[in-house]
Amino acid sequence: SYRAITGNEIAALLTHFKVSQLARSGSLPKNPIVVTTEVTTGQIARIGRHFECQVIADLLVGFKYHADVIWQLESTGQFGDVRGTPADFVIGTEESHGILATPHLRDKASACGALLRAEPALGQKPQGRPLVDYLDALNRQFGYFRNEVINIVMTGLEGKQNMAKMLDAFRAAPPSSIAGLGVASFEDLRDESGRMGPFKGDTDKAARNFLIFRLNGSGLEAKVSLRPSGTEPKAKAYIEVCSQPRGAGVTDEAWQASCSKIDATIQAIATAFLTLALATVGQQPAPGADKLSR
Repeated sequence: SYRAITGNEIAALLTHFKVSQLARSGSLPKNPIVVTTEVTTGQIARIGRHFECQVIADLLVGFKYHADVIWQLESTGQFGDVRGTPADFVIGTEESHGILATPHLRDKASACGALLRAEPALGQKPQGRPLVDYLDALNRQFGYFRNEVINIVMTGLEGKQNMAKMLDAFRAAPPSSIAGLGVASFEDLRDESGRMGPFKGDTDKAARNFLIFRLNGSGLEAKVSLRPSGTEPKAKAYIEVCSQPRGAGVTDEAWQASCSKIDATIQAIATAFLTLALATVGQQPAPGADKLSR
C-alpha cells in the first residue's frame, strides 16, 4: 500500500480533509469557496461540489492567481459567478504541491500544507492505515483520476521558436482525436473573445499561451493542457483521465479493471500527444520520452 503520493493526490486529499472536517463540525463558512487551477486534478471540483462549496477550478498556473481570487472577494465580494468574502475561502491548491489554507496569506505556504497533511496521517495511524488508503477511498467515492505531465524540452533560441511554432500549429489545426478519443472541445486561452476576455497586458498575454483539448470516448473523460513553462526551456503537457465514482454493486475486480483501463489510456494519450506535438516542428520522440512513471 506504500507508494509516493503525487502533488495532485495531496491537493485532493487535503481539500477533502479540510472541507469534510469543517462540515462535520458545522464550521464551514456561509459561502465556502474551494480554489484550484486548470491543470490540477478535477477530483477537487467533485469533492467541493459534494460538500456544496463554490468551486473555482480553472485558474492559470501560479499562486498569484489564487491571491487575485482573494483580492477580488475582498474588493468586490465576487470572483466571476462566485460570491463571498475572504472569510469564505477554505483552501487553494496547485498540482505542484502548492497549498494555501488561509486567506490571510496571499501565496502558497509550505507550513500550512505540512500541518494540514499531518492531521489526516495522524488520523490514519491508529488503524495502521497509510495515507494511500485515504486516497483509495476518495477514488471510490469521487472517481479515479490519473494526472501526468509530459515535459517537451526545447532549448536555446531554436527551441523557443519551436515552442511558439508548436502552439500556433495546434491553434491553426487542432487534432480531431488523440489516441482514439475524440476531441470534444478545444479552447485557446489567448482567444480574446473567450472566457478570459481581452488581454490585461503583455504578462497576461504570455500567461494565456495555453491550449486545452477535452476528450471523451469509451466511457472515460480526459483532458490535455499545453503551455510553455514560465521558468524552464520546455513545453508542459498536462494530461488527465478520469472515471466516474465506483457504483454500487461494482466488484473489486471490475473496479480495478476500470482503473487499469485509465492507466493504459493515459499512457496512450501521452504517446500520441507527444508524437503530434513534435511533428509540428518536424521532430520525433526520443525512445522512452513518453514513458510515465507508474
